[in-house]
Amino acid sequence: MSALPTGTLPDESNDDYHANDAVSHSKLEVFAQRPALFKRKYIDKAIREKSQAHFTFGSAFHTAVLEPELFANSYVEQPASIKVRRGGVWDEFAASVGDTEILTRSDMGLIDAMQAAVCGNPYAVDLISSQGAIREASVRTGLTEWGCALQCRPDVTNPTGCDYSGGYAYNADVKTVESFDKFDRQFFDFGYYRQQPFYKLVQGLAGAGAGTPVRFFYIVVEKQEPFGCAVLEVDTLSFNDGEKEVRESLAKLQRCYAEDSWPNIPMVGHIGLPEWRVNQITAAMEASA
Repeated sequence: MSALPTGTLPDESNDDYHANDAVSHSKLEVFAQRPALFKRKYIDKAIREKSQAHFTFGSAFHTAVLEPELFANSYVEQPASIKVRRGGVWDEFAASVGDTEILTRSDMGLIDAMQAAVCGNPYAVDLISSQGAIREASVRTGLTEWGCALQCRPDVTNPTGCDYSGGYAYNADVKTVESFDKFDRQFFDFGYYRQQPFYKLVQGLAGAGAGTPVRFFYIVVEKQEPFGCAVLEVDTLSFNDGEKEVRESLAKLQRCYAEDSWPNIPMVGHIGLPEWRVNQITAAMEASA
């Protein structure tokens, strides 16, 4: 761990970022879900990540928004004349583009529409493209008090701020959602309220100093018509609750490392109705009393 490069690393590739053992937000989310799964994936390396189409799409969209020049050199649209991804014609085309990722026509069209939505929001453009903005830079600490190195890779960080941030240092992350009215649920279910406190912790420990972000934004883009794009700032209550949970998870992770004990699911327990249904029943009983 001590041999890993530390600080802000704007030239580190995404592959190199994911290849090392430092603890990222996504790894900590796996740990919070189930320590045994964390151990099997990241310590034993017994579980390989499955290649899924939505991961390819998400990566392509992020590249289109944050690094459009790289997108043009890294992705190509599947020709309309090729209907099936197998056989001689497909093999010949795939060989001709080498390592360039091939996107379907529908995915390429969707990315174009979503990219246009981001470009149509002047606040999103300011956060992404303002002077001083650093895109897709790894940030890594040395060994921390929790017995491990920590790392993050904000979509955008700007230690000097921009007009929209009022001159305050900030992080911004691009997120996609099927429909905007579902993002509040996604914000909670996917642990986004823990993501930004984790990033701030890592950036502070890595030596950002006065440039450590104090404002945190999500650039939310719909994946369907009418392709809305909104800039949402993480509120103080969410941030503070996320920060508390991040530190609790790190303390628990430290104990698991020290004791080499990685809990799985409970061996015994109880099962019942979900909380929302219990609340409905309780409300109905109170109303009829």
